Amino acid sequence: MDKLEKYISENKESFDSAVPSDGLWDKINKQIDTKEEEPQRQSKLLWMITKMAAAFAVVLASGVVIGYYINDNQSMSASNDPVFQDYIDIEKKYVKDINHKMNALSVHDVDPQVNRDLMQLDEVYEELKKELYQGQAINNDKIIEALLTTYQEKVEILEKVLSRVERSSEDIQLKTLRNDSISI
Repeated sequence: MDKLEKYISENKESFDSAVPSDGLWDKINKQIDTKEEEPQRQSKLLWMITKMAAAFAVVLASGVVIGYYINDNQSMSASNDPVFQDYIDIEKKYVKDINHKMNALSVHDVDPQVNRDLMQLDEVYEELKKELYQGQAINNDKIIEALLTTYQEKVEILEKVLSRVERSSEDIQLKTLRNDSISI
């Protein structure tokens, strides 16, 4: 028998007579309550991951759609026009830039209004594109200019949103670091 067991067996009666304090069960209940909050944190994390996956799916789908239209544009009869060729080259650059920015945004929680604004710009773009292919050669330059303006606006919106989201993330990281250093 080691010293601990010997001490316990010799003082068994003093252990049996001890009564826990009144506040003990309150402390135990508080610990149980905090453990019940952990599943809520996990569900919030799952919800955030789900939103990021949905945003990624939207970005991927828009990239596929835009890629389809670019390939479709190249096969149009207007593709022999040098102005139209320049438009296609510039459009490719904008699409690449937009897809890059959308991918960067997909990992952040973005205001739904931003997505609605971007979708509205896509609708305007589609209307202008229909006009380009159905219109007369006289209006093509103006329509192409409007199409490129639509892309520029979309890029500007994405840059502003990315800038705000990244600043917000940096602020949160700084606050976390400050709190960690204070608690140490």
